[in-house]
Amino acid sequence: MLNMNGISIRKLTPEDLGAILMIEKASFDYPWSEKDFLGEFEMKISGNLGIFLDKKHLLGYTFYWLIEYECHILNLAVDHKWRRKEVATTLLKALFHKAQQKKAHIFFLEVRETNVPAINLYRRMGFTVVGRRESYYADGLDALVMNLDLLARPI
Repeated sequence: MLNMNGISIRKLTPEDLGAILMIEKASFDYPWSEKDFLGEFEMKISGNLGIFLDKKHLLGYTFYWLIEYECHILNLAVDHKWRRKEVATTLLKALFHKAQQKKAHIFFLEVRETNVPAINLYRRMGFTVVGRRESYYADGLDALVMNLDLLARPI
């Protein structure tokens, strides 16, 4: 359980990039590059959230695109020391709230078919598998496409 004392959620900035890259590289076999993240900071449709301990230590983050009523979750990662402590759940709930303020209610994402912990997290949050993207990842693995409509299934 995540103790909310000292926990804050805010928009990330390029100044957070060092901490983002540390988590990214430890979390994924094919991590996003510094250039990828910098590009997201520049895109008009791109948004992000970071969850911090004591406003300094980045515990996790998500990057997403917000287009009209849809939110496409591009990337979500949590520092390995903070996994299974509801950091990702808290981050997703904050994203749902933020997106709903902008009138978005449909969320979707791709997740590596072998990433059982992430799939289970998304299922607990109400996402369902709606498709598959064959050979989506650089190593040839498929991605499951997952979807959540908060109008049909409020959190």
